[in-house]
Amino acid sequence: MANTMTILGAVCWRTWLKTARRPVVLAFSFVQPIIWLLFFGFLFHRFDVGLGQRGVRYLDFLLPGVCAMTVLFGASQSGIGLIRDMQTGFLQR
Repeated sequence: MANTMTILGAVCWRTWLKTARRPVVLAFSFVQPIIWLLFFGFLFHRFDVGLGQRGVRYLDFLLPGVCAMTVLFGASQSGIGLIRDMQTGFLQR
């Protein structure tokens, strides 16, 4: 268990250092969902969502999807980084 926590700590620290070297990636991960909400929210706010009840705003319909998409994109990027670390042998050290 201690070995696993050591590896996890090393991977987290390495990922943090890579992110700190490229702050644009961190900023873009926060800005991109906001752009989606603003762009699609204003573009489609006049349309009825059609969920069986009137009065459902499009932004209320869009927000959970954007949150889920942001989480999935973040998880996939983390997984790709972990696979890259496994292929290069970083986790073996």
